[in-house]
Amino acid sequence: MRPTSLVAGEALTWPIHVISTTGALVDADSTPTVAIRRGGAAVGDSVTVTKRAATTGIYDCSYTPASTTANELIEVTETVVVSTVSYVNAWQFAIRDELLLVTNHVPAGQAAVIIPDPGDDAAVCTVYVNSEDILNALAEGVIVTFELRGGPAKSERLLTAATSATMTTNASGYAAVTLQRNDQLTPSDTYYHVTCDEFGLYRKVMTLTAATFNLADLVS
Repeated sequence: MRPTSLVAGEALTWPIHVISTTGALVDADSTPTVAIRRGGAAVGDSVTVTKRAATTGIYDCSYTPASTTANELIEVTETVVVSTVSYVNAWQFAIRDELLLVTNHVPAGQAAVIIPDPGDDAAVCTVYVNSEDILNALAEGVIVTFELRGGPAKSERLLTAATSATMTTNASGYAAVTLQRNDQLTPSDTYYHVTCDEFGLYRKVMTLTAATFNLADLVS
């Protein structure tokens, strides 16, 4: 999960995890590159990307905007090359002021309060699948639905009531989705229902407690 906001004057940091179709972390062919666009145009802002020591496939990124404007949206494009194939991931974040309460919203006689930033959420899991049919043909277009149960729930932020997500297999029979880890949520007894007609799954119980999960492990 990528950061969604940055307090003006601070540095933005986040990791890039390079994961193979088997769910394992792998090193990129070279250090990933990160490009910045502001106002829809490329700019010369520099992003520092370094491989995390004693790890495989984890790269730490750091970016300090040369200038900031409140409520500005900044676009980030990450490019990773694995086995000579380029993979691109694009996302954006907003610049915000440190004070989250406006002065004229504070009742008379009351002290203004700075609401703390909840921080970035790293407690997520990549759920993936490699699939085929009984004729050994790769299974494309298979839709898997995930429903979080046991809520309402929170991580470092309160989760919305929209607690379902889907993933769809591509032409290689592969699909992946990033979900909240159950062991990092409150209450501690949350779980997912997994449904997919093609895989014969109906509200199959799944609990996420690690960085990756192979959907095939639901079948025993």
